[in-house]
Amino acid sequence: MDSIAKSLVFILIIFAGLRYKTGTDFESYVGIWSGIKPIYLFFNNDFGYASLEPGFLFFTSLLRTISTSEILFLLSMSSISIIPVYIGLKKINILYVIPGLFFYLLVFYIPYIFNGMRQAVAMGIFVYTLPYILDDKKKKIIILTLLAISFHTSGIIILLSYLIYKIKINLSFFLVGGLSLTVLLSKYVSVQLVFEKLGLNIYYLEELSKSTSVFQILTRIIVLLFLLLFYRLFVQKSSNNIVFKNLFKAYFLGFFIYVYFFELNTFATRINMFFRVLEVILFPIIFISTKRLLNKVIVFIAFLFLGTYIFISSLSNSDNDYHFFFQYY
Repeated sequence: MDSIAKSLVFILIIFAGLRYKTGTDFESYVGIWSGIKPIYLFFNNDFGYASLEPGFLFFTSLLRTISTSEILFLLSMSSISIIPVYIGLKKINILYVIPGLFFYLLVFYIPYIFNGMRQAVAMGIFVYTLPYILDDKKKKIIILTLLAISFHTSGIIILLSYLIYKIKINLSFFLVGGLSLTVLLSKYVSVQLVFEKLGLNIYYLEELSKSTSVFQILTRIIVLLFLLLFYRLFVQKSSNNIVFKNLFKAYFLGFFIYVYFFELNTFATRINMFFRVLEVILFPIIFISTKRLLNKVIVFIAFLFLGTYIFISSLSNSDNDYHFFFQYY
C-alpha cells in the first residue's frame, strides 16, 4: 500500500514539475523565479521581490544557486507541497494515505499546485502538522506555523486551527453559534474595518471585489452537509469520533470565514480552501470508520462525485490546459 502511495506522490510531483504555461499563475511565478537572486546575494539590497514571504524567497534563492532552470523550481515547489501531505497522513494512519492523496488530486492539485503555489506549500505543512495537533505538541505546532507563514501568510491558520481544535465545546452548539455570529458580524461589522484592524492587504478590497455566487455557496453547503451526514451515520459512534469532531470544528470555521467574506470571492476562496484541505483526512476517517462494504461504497461514490465535479470545474479553465515542458524545448 505504501509503495502505491509513494508512486502516486512521485507521479503528481513529476506531472506538476514538467508542465509549461499551465496554470493561471504560471507566468507570474516563472517571472518571480527569474527575478530572484542567488543565495550569496540574499542579504544584498538588490535581492529582488523583498515584498514576498522570506521563507519562499530564501528557498527559491537557494535553488537559484544550484540552477536557473524553471523545471528545478517547479519540481521543488511541488515536492515541498505534496510530500508533507503524504507524511502527515501516514503518521496519523497509513490507511488514510491513498484515499487522502486521491481526494487531494481531485480537489486541490490543480488550483494550488498549478496556481497558488506558495499557499500550496503552507497547506502541505498544515497537513504535516496534523499529527502534532492531535498529540498536542505545542512547540512543533508553533515552529511549523512559522515555517508555513514564511511561505504564505495564510499559514497562521495552522495555529488558529489548533486553538479551535482544543476548545471543548459541543459540535452542534459550535455550528449554530458560529453561524449566528457570522451573520451578525456580516450585518454590523464591515469587511473594510476588519481589514484595517487586522492589517490585511487592502488590495483584496480594491481589486478582488467580485462577489461569491449563490451557486458557489450552495456547493460549499452541499459538501458540508455530506460531511455532517456521514459523520452522524458512520463516525459519531466510532473510535474516531473525537478526532473527527475537533477537526470538523476547524473546518467549519473556514466556512464561517468564507460566508463573511463572500463579497471578496478570491480572498474568501483562498482562506476557505486552506481549511478545506482538512478534507484529505476527514474523508478517509469517514471511509475507514464504517465497516460495512455497502457503506464504504456509498461514501466513496459520494466523495468521488463531489471531487470529480470540482476537478472538472478546475479543468474547465483554459489556463489549466496541460502543456508538457519538452514539447516546447
